[in-house]
Amino acid sequence: MFEIIFTITFSLFGGNIIDTKLKHHKYEKEDYKEVFYLKNKESVKIILC
Repeated sequence: MFEIIFTITFSLFGGNIIDTKLKHHKYEKEDYKEVFYLKNKESVKIILC
């Protein structure tokens, strides 16, 4: 069920996220998945190549 919600949100927003400081971020599908499944007070470090 949660995977369906993830697929819908990724297809709607295309990996775009606006943070709490209103800054725009664009993620690939795997990176977006890590952010999508975060719990409260967790963080993810994404390495850009």
